[in-house]
Amino acid sequence: MYDNKNFYTQQFPYMKPFPTRVFIIEPCLGKMTGHWESHCRRFYQELTRRGLETTIFCQADPDPQIVKDLNVVPIFTHSVFNSMPDQQAFENECDALTADLSKINSSTFTSEDLLIFTTIVPSFLKAAMYWLQPIIRPSGPKAAFIFMISAGDVSLHYPRFLYQLLKISSFYNPLRKYLIKKLYSWQDSAHINYYRSFQSAFKQKKAANSYYYFGCCEEFSINFERILNIKAQTLPMINVLSDRPVQKIKRKEIKIGYFGHASLEKGAQFLHVIVKKMLIKYPHTQFELHINPNIHTEELLKAFDLPIPNVRCHHGHLDYPSLVALMQEVDINFLPYTQTKYAAMPSSVFIEAICSENVVVIPNHTWMAREAANIQAGYVLFDRYDELTISNALDIAIENYATLKQKTKKAKNTFLEKNNLIKFMDRILQTMNT
Repeated sequence: MYDNKNFYTQQFPYMKPFPTRVFIIEPCLGKMTGHWESHCRRFYQELTRRGLETTIFCQADPDPQIVKDLNVVPIFTHSVFNSMPDQQAFENECDALTADLSKINSSTFTSEDLLIFTTIVPSFLKAAMYWLQPIIRPSGPKAAFIFMISAGDVSLHYPRFLYQLLKISSFYNPLRKYLIKKLYSWQDSAHINYYRSFQSAFKQKKAANSYYYFGCCEEFSINFERILNIKAQTLPMINVLSDRPVQKIKRKEIKIGYFGHASLEKGAQFLHVIVKKMLIKYPHTQFELHINPNIHTEELLKAFDLPIPNVRCHHGHLDYPSLVALMQEVDINFLPYTQTKYAAMPSSVFIEAICSENVVVIPNHTWMAREAANIQAGYVLFDRYDELTISNALDIAIENYATLKQKTKKAKNTFLEKNNLIKFMDRILQTMNT
């Protein structure tokens, strides 16, 4: 564990401590919603706990609570998750982000500072790389890029034959790693081409000496290494929940939760029919549903606008403390996600569910399935992405809840032994000091 005062002298007795200040550059932090808010909050708490002065450059006009809780400098006027249908739209987004970054006084930074970038969509990464060129110098800061989303997150669809291979190889690491390395050479994704369009920026001597790359899972490290021709270390996963013990309420009925953005790749189209089916068979079951649609699911989820017995809906964005409280309240966390997107992608909702000691219903042949098996969680898998298969899996989880529940606490502890924020931050800071 990192010791605030003695870490550097114990681990690196002949080196000057680095960093003394940290700057997190996060254009998605502005409102009290989403994983970017929770990640930044946890990073800030951990860095300041270690005695490091920490500043976050965030969205313009942030939520007052963010201003109160964190040391923020609002600069970003542009969202980085706009769709980019063509090269010109991509360049326009880069220009807008570059203009926002130029508001930061580069003379602020010294060689004892660390800059952390976490939202690495291609337009922001390009803007950041070119903004850093005159800043990264012998007397300048170091920069850490943390790849926390897939390079093709916006349009991640595997060819059918590749998905079948991933299914076969999902528990055989050598073959799986080989396929992951090939993944983006087969994938038709404009985002991948945008990354590659400025690959030369990563080959500069300054970059080699001052830029450090990290993936939040092995799959992301492998993918970005291949796309950008860099070396990326894999970080432990983050426990994004608070460290307080989970207090489950004892009751006869089972409570089922569905949380996060209700999108098509997260089974929003199946939700209403499956809930109705489960309530017919298990009339005392209760549901806590986060109805937070996007443009593709808004019409599909209007069925939840009217009251449904035993179903409590939480519409729109939820602040993170409310989301955490709800997740810790439920017994079964329902994740009807598609395998074609999550075969090589982690899920923060899954991690939160494990840390909340939930039984989970998850897709087979995915990162979630491998992780659930490794920690011996209480889980039920479904093999096909259709309404009947997914509802059958939820049915099995309800029928076998008492047995599955016995595994959840031990699984959480097993997960957290290897994956937690302290180890996550240790890996980053130790890398800077070697």
